[in-house]
Amino acid sequence: MPLRRCPHCKGLSNFSPGIPVHIRDSAEVVQLDICQNCGKPTYYRYPSEKRTDVILDAYPKLEREPDEELPEGVRMAFGEALKSLNGGIWNGCVAMCRRALEEAMQDLGAKGDSLFDQIDSLEVSHGITPALKERNGLANRD
Repeated sequence: MPLRRCPHCKGLSNFSPGIPVHIRDSAEVVQLDICQNCGKPTYYRYPSEKRTDVILDAYPKLEREPDEELPEGVRMAFGEALKSLNGGIWNGCVAMCRRALEEAMQDLGAKGDSLFDQIDSLEVSHGITPALKERNGLANRD
């Protein structure tokens, strides 16, 4: 079975195949395959039990587009991050995630010259909670 991108952990992974269930009046099968990276299941629909290299459908689906409700700058940067992630362009993904965070700071009216100063200013002005800052590693400057 070829490597696939897991919709849960987003990593390229081998999947442990489940038991194929045949769809009535069709050669198609569905099966619950398990990601060997994160151990979470994904339902796949294949053209036949012998053709699991072609995926007809899957659930859950990989994220392809950012939420339309995001501010324009954040949405564009996050969209580029998703494209990079889905294309395996890891450094580009990280760079665009940072850019999306910078756009979010600007949208929230954060003050400061560096991203960390902006995050600190949002914490002080109660734009983000100290717990959110700590949990997401935003407090580590070193």
